[in-house]
Amino acid sequence: DDDVKIRSVSLVQNEGKGAAIARGIAEVEHRYDRQQLNDNNCRGWIILVADADGSGDMKSLDDMMNTLFSTILVQMISVNDEKSNYESNYSDAFPWKYPALVVGNRGYEGASMSRVITRWGFRTTVKLFCGDLNVSDTQCGFKLMTLTAGSYLYSQLNLKRWSHDVEVLFRAKEMGITVVETTVGWRDMEGSKLASTLGGTIKISAIMLFEVLTMRIAYSSGRWKIPNL
Repeated sequence: DDDVKIRSVSLVQNEGKGAAIARGIAEVEHRYDRQQLNDNNCRGWIILVADADGSGDMKSLDDMMNTLFSTILVQMISVNDEKSNYESNYSDAFPWKYPALVVGNRGYEGASMSRVITRWGFRTTVKLFCGDLNVSDTQCGFKLMTLTAGSYLYSQLNLKRWSHDVEVLFRAKEMGITVVETTVGWRDMEGSKLASTLGGTIKISAIMLFEVLTMRIAYSSGRWKIPNL
């Protein structure tokens, strides 16, 4: 079937990038009711998150799929304690219901000096606040996950704007959901909504860091709760 059906879902008002992704995942979960899905069919079980400006290279998707496949395979072997016979990540017989997340790593090649500095500073500070989240590029907008992982990680997010990625990864760490990072092709597009000047980038980064610190304190104090897996 060469026809690709696209469904657009909008929020009533702009609530932030994290809120938009959470709404989209909820729509997929509703559309492909997990109770009615065939556990051995990948349709409706895989979620790709990508920036609307096309910064992420879709050619990287094959590598991300292979990484997701391998990650789930390791989980299967550890749980079932037996060698798997699955050879293709596109096999209809492959159980995509296992929770797993693949995060892209943009690297620094081609990035402006202001982006390099702010990315490094943000990553370093996040690691200080949250510890090792198993990825170095927490803010990459290119992510591939199973619906099971997405449902848990994006359900009732507290951080709904640009810093939501950190909460998602922090949840994954606390819940024991496997997260793997892989290099992806990336090109920073002009006219980014996040910030277009050094001063603007620093300001947004400061706001994001404040949100991350607030998140860390809220979870530590028990005011925010980690979803039950």
